[in-house]
Amino acid sequence: MRINTVLGAMSARQGSLLAVILLLGIKLTLLAIFGPIFTPDSAGYAGFADLILSHRLDADLLTTAIPVTLHRVIGYPALIAGAKLVAGGHWAWLLVAAQMAASLGATIAVRQTARQFGFGRKAALAIAAAQALSLPLLLDQAILADSLYSSAVTVVVCLLLRPFTDSAAPMRRNAAIAGLLLLLAFLLREATAYVVVGFVPLAAASYRISRSLGRTALIVLLVIGPVILGVQTYKSWNEARIGQRIVTTGAQTTVLQALGLAAQADPTIFDGDSALDVEARNGFHTHEFGEVLAINDRLATRDGWTAPMIAAESFAKYGREWRRHPLAMATIVFDNLRSAQMQLMVRPVASVRDMILWSTGSDGGFDRWIAIRQGKLTELPILILGGLEKLAAMVLFFTFAVATPLRWVGDRNDAAKLAAMTVWMLYFTFFSAYDLVHLELRYMAPVVPASLLVAALQIRWLGGIWAARRSLSHT
Repeated sequence: MRINTVLGAMSARQGSLLAVILLLGIKLTLLAIFGPIFTPDSAGYAGFADLILSHRLDADLLTTAIPVTLHRVIGYPALIAGAKLVAGGHWAWLLVAAQMAASLGATIAVRQTARQFGFGRKAALAIAAAQALSLPLLLDQAILADSLYSSAVTVVVCLLLRPFTDSAAPMRRNAAIAGLLLLLAFLLREATAYVVVGFVPLAAASYRISRSLGRTALIVLLVIGPVILGVQTYKSWNEARIGQRIVTTGAQTTVLQALGLAAQADPTIFDGDSALDVEARNGFHTHEFGEVLAINDRLATRDGWTAPMIAAESFAKYGREWRRHPLAMATIVFDNLRSAQMQLMVRPVASVRDMILWSTGSDGGFDRWIAIRQGKLTELPILILGGLEKLAAMVLFFTFAVATPLRWVGDRNDAAKLAAMTVWMLYFTFFSAYDLVHLELRYMAPVVPASLLVAALQIRWLGGIWAARRSLSHT
């Protein structure tokens, strides 16, 4: 018996090691083909890093239309600056290596969490593989904050899910680690200041074990407290620099772009007399992002507005227009909806296609019907695989989105049911926060792994119901 147990453990370790080697082989092959991927946002991060290295963080803060050290948080540029110091001209390769290492750690955490929820080795490995070969396959290779941000949030969720399956889990230690990781996440993306509320149900669920409101409140504070402190500290830093307590001026582009989108439905969005209304009314034509930048530039050069002024007025106007023109503003929400958002849980083919697109500016017909129409029949297997992955991803998404609240209403209380609902709430907190302004697929990457795990839990639950009914029908 002991020999069989030892052999089984050795076989499991060998299987896991083989899976890790295979995953690294895929990632390193793609890295060798495409190299680090630079996007339009990459230049802003790298420019911020150069200002850090040249000790010019306070350069042109109130004279430039969009000063990069106010427009973004400092976390990812600081990492780029560190990579430049260590690796010189090869800094992007070092950064991508670090992103891949962090992503691998997140994948291991997902597999361990799946095992803790009762999935077998093969099922847990399949869940982890689906996570690793979805958006991380693309983002790990890109000079963007998304990879590290997603890895940090994934580990946070896995830590907070531990008490659902292990009553002996060190809740306070895990909560403290989760809080520190969320603080780091905030320094990578300022939206963490808003979406952190989505982690409260996950942390508060510790009451299931502690049965103490005081201890539960402490867990919640350990999780979200560092972000609250980080936000206030960052505001104080900017107050020392420009005299205003702000985190970033990101609203001067993201929120203004959203208002421009609403103006397509109702041009009276910009019917006021303020400089913002006038410049936007005259500046929006095709409603592309370049027009947003041009409007910012004119507000700075013609009207003497600073970046914080533009951001503050854009944000204030956004709130006013929801009261004045709710239907027009609702078009922002609907315009941000994409069928691709339901296809994030399984997407290796789509990630490779996006990698080609981001690297070359064209996907070359990869995973597109146009390739078949052009006579490239060798692309047919890829197209079939792409179709199957879209189908699988949509089944998983709808299982997660629909079965989770249904189970919450109709099933008995257990750990899996509560865990699933807290993850569901976290997912739609992220979704709502971005959908109200500007939503890109990569913004959902942090919560896709947990939603994938919950989808698997719900499939197992539905399978149990089907098996039970089938058993009853045969008796």
